[in-house]
Amino acid sequence: MKKLLILGIAALALTACTDTKVPFLSSKSNNTNSSSSSSSTGIFANLKEQLNGREFIIVTEGYNSKTSIGFKGDRVYGFSGINRYFGTYQISGGKFVFGEFGLTRMAGSESEMTLELKFLDILKNNKSVKLSGDTLTEKTVVTIYSPMNGKVIELKDVPDEAFAQKMVGDGCAIEPDKGVICSPVDGQLMNIFPTNHALIFETVDGLEMIVHFGIDTVKLDGKGFQKLREAGTIKIGDEIIKYDLDQISSGVPSTRSPIIINNMEKVEKIEVLSLSKIVKIGEPIMKVTLK
Repeated sequence: MKKLLILGIAALALTACTDTKVPFLSSKSNNTNSSSSSSSTGIFANLKEQLNGREFIIVTEGYNSKTSIGFKGDRVYGFSGINRYFGTYQISGGKFVFGEFGLTRMAGSESEMTLELKFLDILKNNKSVKLSGDTLTEKTVVTIYSPMNGKVIELKDVPDEAFAQKMVGDGCAIEPDKGVICSPVDGQLMNIFPTNHALIFETVDGLEMIVHFGIDTVKLDGKGFQKLREAGTIKIGDEIIKYDLDQISSGVPSTRSPIIINNMEKVEKIEVLSLSKIVKIGEPIMKVTLK
């Protein structure tokens, strides 16, 4: 897990792109008597007040050690490696939401300019965080993409008690259109059922998933399904199973297809996107926050 360490302040949320280490922050103020708490609710509610008038040095691998961030009212400012930046911010759901940044117009080498842009991305691309004492840890948020064309529906609308009551796991479902089943994640395609109606995936973050096409489709014994590839490393949108929707529909009670996270002990929350909307393969349908 990526971490942020704050000295002299109870909480501060910044995150990095997936290929960049999260920065460590230390206060430029000499006041190190700020209280800490294992509960983020009150701290985040008072965070703007705690931040107002303070500036922090940001130290992270690959960046200028003088990079910084400061706060004054609703304004944010600092040094991004070559230029001074400035803009507005608010706090929402325990993380920063920044407005557009303005920059001074100093020039540097190509590598320096690239690092500066990456640094600004750290500020702009926030994720959720959790607070423990004076340490904030970035939570991993896994985006699940639609494996089929169709309509996003809730699990409770799947006509099978095991799925509707979330006995197998949590997630959402797709009411599919004609086409193919594709990978909803980057990671491993762990298994393709012999009847080709269900697939098991594991994401690079260790999230285990099942895509189950329709209800009672196992009884079709593979009829209407054509396997396009074997198990192994997979990317979002890779085609796996071609299906004949008309043939399958005539032989089962429903083609509503659950997309399930089954190792829920790793999951803090699931946000279903585009509910009741038509999506295409590769469009995001869920965001899963890991513990």
